[in-house]
Amino acid sequence: MMAFTVNIVLVALFGVATSFDLTRVPTAKENVSPTAEDTIVGGQEADIKDYPFQVSISIRFSNDIEHFVCGGSIISDSYILTAAHCVSDKPEKTIVRAGSNWHKNGTVIPVAKYVRHPDYGVDNRFDSDAAVIKTVNPIQFTDVIKPVKLPVKHRPLKDNSVVALSGWGITDIGMPGEDRLLHVKFPVVNHYVCWTTATKYITRNMWCGGDFEAGGLGPCKGDSGGGAVQGGTVVGIVSFGVPCALPGFPPVFVDVAAPSIRNFIAKETGL
Repeated sequence: MMAFTVNIVLVALFGVATSFDLTRVPTAKENVSPTAEDTIVGGQEADIKDYPFQVSISIRFSNDIEHFVCGGSIISDSYILTAAHCVSDKPEKTIVRAGSNWHKNGTVIPVAKYVRHPDYGVDNRFDSDAAVIKTVNPIQFTDVIKPVKLPVKHRPLKDNSVVALSGWGITDIGMPGEDRLLHVKFPVVNHYVCWTTATKYITRNMWCGGDFEAGGLGPCKGDSGGGAVQGGTVVGIVSFGVPCALPGFPPVFVDVAAPSIRNFIAKETGL
C-alpha cells in the first residue's frame, strides 16, 4: 500500500472525540490506533421497509436537544442490539426511534435499561463492544418495525461473502450526518488481513468488512451500533476503525456469532 500523509482525528462512532490524533496513516503491518466507526460510505438511499429492524439512538441533553449518536437492531419485542460504546450512562436520557427513513422521526421506544458485555474495555478497549437495550414496553411490530434474526453460535462468515449495512452516519470526514437512511453492501475481509491492520486490537470476537484495496465502502461516524446483515441475519455490529473506509484499513465489526458475544446475548435476552 502506498504511504501518504494525512491528518486524521480518531472519533467515537457516536461523534465524541476520543484519545488520539494520527498525523500519518500507518502501513498495514503497523499497529493502528483505531476509533469507533460512524457512517455509511459509498452508500445509497434506503427504505426502512428493507431494514425494519433498524433503529436510531439519540441522547437528550438537559436543554431537551436530541443528539443522534448511533444505530441499533431490534432482535425481539423487548430487546435491541447495539454497540457497548453507544449506550448512555443514563437510560432515561436515551431515545430510540424505529420505523422511519428519517432518524428524527419514527416511533419512540422507551428504554428501561441497558447491559454492556461484561468484558467490554477490560483488557482490550475495543473488544466485546456489544450491548443490549431492554425496552419499557413490548415493541409493536408493523411492516416497518420488525426484528432481525440472530445467528447460531459459531456461524462462520466466508471471506468475500457480501453483507449489507444501513445507517444515518456521515459519508465523509467533515461532512454532516445523513438525515435519511442510507445502505451499502460490501465483502467480508479475510481475518488475517483484518488482523494485520490493527494487530493490538483485532480478536476472534471481530471481523472486518469493506473493499480492502480501494476502500470507499462501509460505515463511518454515526453508524456505530448498527447491524450488518447477511441472509436476513444480523452477523455484525459496527464497532471501530480508522475513519472512514480508507484503503487498507477496513472497518471492524463485532462478530455476533462469536461464542462470547452470542452467549452474552442469550444470557441477557433468552434469545
